[in-house]
Amino acid sequence: MAKAVGRLERPGERQFALRKHLMGWYAVLNSDFMAGLSAILERYRGALAQLAAIKFPGEIMSYYWYPWHDKGWAKARAVANGWLDLRGYPEELEALAERWGLRCDWAAPWLHACFMQHLSPVFPSSGELSLIPLGMHTDVESLFEHVRGENVIRIEVRYQPWPPVVLRDPSKDLAKVDWKRDFTPARQKAKEEALKQLEQQMDEIDRRHLGRGYRLRGTESALACHIRWLYHRIALKKVPKQIALEESVGQDAVEKAIYQLARALSLRLPRNRAVSVRR
Repeated sequence: MAKAVGRLERPGERQFALRKHLMGWYAVLNSDFMAGLSAILERYRGALAQLAAIKFPGEIMSYYWYPWHDKGWAKARAVANGWLDLRGYPEELEALAERWGLRCDWAAPWLHACFMQHLSPVFPSSGELSLIPLGMHTDVESLFEHVRGENVIRIEVRYQPWPPVVLRDPSKDLAKVDWKRDFTPARQKAKEEALKQLEQQMDEIDRRHLGRGYRLRGTESALACHIRWLYHRIALKKVPKQIALEESVGQDAVEKAIYQLARALSLRLPRNRAVSVRR
């Protein structure tokens, strides 16, 4: 098996991280979007609070986040059909997401999960609605491995620094001794053995995770920049040419980055022309 290169990620973790990053742009830069979201929250606050505290007792908040937050949304939609206080809520949330360029299946469930996190009595909010999850999602098997100590690296190396093992004729003039060649480097041998054990145990941990569906990806230093381009494209309706001029980059690079991210996020890109952006 080839040695793991890059960072291990849980199945679906990349999509979750991209969504979180994009929603962060909306939370920080788009006051109109947040105002519309807060208005919906206030309009249905009472019913949603009951939904968080009463309708699904015993469910931990991670139920509302990846990879289960779509199930929480499905329950909310089902309840809204027969609960007058929530009637129209799913459609309003979907319309808000659509209006601001979030033309996908995951945006409304994500926003609903934000409401549940904000209103849950288990996790009292600071008073400010956040679009970023609390980060409770985890891999149960990894949790068990942590408890059992299976992810702990243990190095056992015998290091005897003195006396050095002499590999020369004792009668040889000490002034002519090649210390690097004529003496066994005990410290170096211990380091090599320790590194060998470290690599072997790390490879074994990687194999276990890869066997459970984890994937590998390298670093993405330009990701923040590309997410910003995508935000400008879908929320502010800028065309790639306009973004490229503002960023002093090639239009092809902008188009490629936006297309790849939109595909990874299952977003439908707008087809309309650029509009003037109010600063």
